Amino acid sequence: MSVSENTTFISTSGSSSVFLHVNSSIANLIMLALQRFAGFTTDYDGDVRNVTTPDIGADEFNLVPVITGFTPSTLCFSGGTAVTISGFNLNNGSVSVSFNGVLGTITSLSPTTIIVTTPAGLTAGTISVTTSDGSATSSSYIVSPLPIAGSVSSNQIICAGTSPSDISITGSVGTIQWQSSLDGISFTDISGATSSPLTGISTGNLTVTTYYRAIISSGVCTSIPSATVSVSILSTTWDGTSWSAGLPNSNTSAFFTGNYTSSGSLTACNLTVTNSAIVILQSGDTITLNGIVAVDSGSTLTLKNNATLLQNTTATNTGAINVERDTNPLMRLDYTLWSSPVAGQQLQAFSPATLATRFYTYSPITDLYTVVASPSTTNFDTATGYLIRTPNTHPVTPTIWTGTFTGVPNNGDIALTVDNATYNAVGNPYPSKINADDFITANGLTEALYFWRKTNNATTASYATYTLAGGAGTGASPGDPLALVPNGIIQIGQGFIAKATSTALNFTNAMRVSNPSNQFFKTTDSIEAEFG
Repeated sequence: MSVSENTTFISTSGSSSVFLHVNSSIANLIMLALQRFAGFTTDYDGDVRNVTTPDIGADEFNLVPVITGFTPSTLCFSGGTAVTISGFNLNNGSVSVSFNGVLGTITSLSPTTIIVTTPAGLTAGTISVTTSDGSATSSSYIVSPLPIAGSVSSNQIICAGTSPSDISITGSVGTIQWQSSLDGISFTDISGATSSPLTGISTGNLTVTTYYRAIISSGVCTSIPSATVSVSILSTTWDGTSWSAGLPNSNTSAFFTGNYTSSGSLTACNLTVTNSAIVILQSGDTITLNGIVAVDSGSTLTLKNNATLLQNTTATNTGAINVERDTNPLMRLDYTLWSSPVAGQQLQAFSPATLATRFYTYSPITDLYTVVASPSTTNFDTATGYLIRTPNTHPVTPTIWTGTFTGVPNNGDIALTVDNATYNAVGNPYPSKINADDFITANGLTEALYFWRKTNNATTASYATYTLAGGAGTGASPGDPLALVPNGIIQIGQGFIAKATSTALNFTNAMRVSNPSNQFFKTTDSIEAEFG
């Protein structure tokens, strides 16, 4: 038999051969199909076949769609997510894609890939692809709920150099990423700040107004920002003539760049003295602060006798101030029990004309005063009383002596370690008065506070006392010519004796008061114990 040019020889898998008189293009298609499926374990539409007996029946030419995967696997409830579906036979005839029964919008179509946009109001389920030849169903997808911004806490006004109160967000749905901004427009992520509330550890101490917001994200859904919280730093500056933004208040930081002498009390958030300014707080005036005192090198802040610096928080101060303290009238060789309101004040520098052998500490063990070995290299310990004699140049007639403490003002909680049931020379550690009742109550004291009162008189052991029941004086001369009775206000720089009922004597800002009284006690020139 001869083979024409329209005759194609087709060899099957058996030993026989078949000659078909067909158009060559059709024959080529048949050849390709036979070659495609012979010897494979999986056929065109995914059915498993035996290697030696491939199935090339009509089933092979029914192009049912097959889904092999899709991305992403998590979709947004609001819809609008572009999903890429992979597989075979995906574009035959009329094609539709549904998500849990709701049609999506096809944007790209090929035999192996469909790109489809998800519908709104999406619910969890599976993806179905339907063509003219059949349908296929995917594995399940996950639906992310829409993020909800929730509500954030209120705006704040704080002191410069402090951290804001916690900033919280409630009612939000999704994950949180806090951000900050200096202009309220351009925000950056705060590292590690991914939960509510945003704490001071994350914000740090602020020196300028700062804005905060949370970015709420939920899976593949579009992230949304919360409302913005502003943390404002307000300030006003005294330039030597006037305030730039009016008198300061408890929310306003006060800056002094020019000389200033008070004519009344002030309240501020922080107080900063800079630009070589000289600031003087006159006697009887009070500065009340919610934050820090900062005095730059070359600038000065001086509290005249009976002026007061009150601080309501435990902020850490920087820079030295001067605190002047007048005694009641003293005679040469009289002693006063002093306590420093600042850190870093040297003993001898406080009273340079006092003999180096006339500075004493008190021993709770022996109930005796002992000489400080080297007052020129020893500083006042905080909250500790030191017995210091008047300068050798002091008049023999009763005369006021003014001592000046220079150093960083003490602030915050202060605990003086002592032995239980011992008498201790302690003292007011602050540049403000303290309330004796509060001190006694906080420390659970059961015995009076002792304030020594007499002129140069070695034969009369005389002291005034104070308890919660009130004060008791020593009477008139020779004990105390002024006949002072403790009034419950422990003055700046005042030392006294207290008997401990525990292993610490504690001082706190809560004990600090502004009080116009100017009652200051001194002690005898006799340095023997008056207790027993």
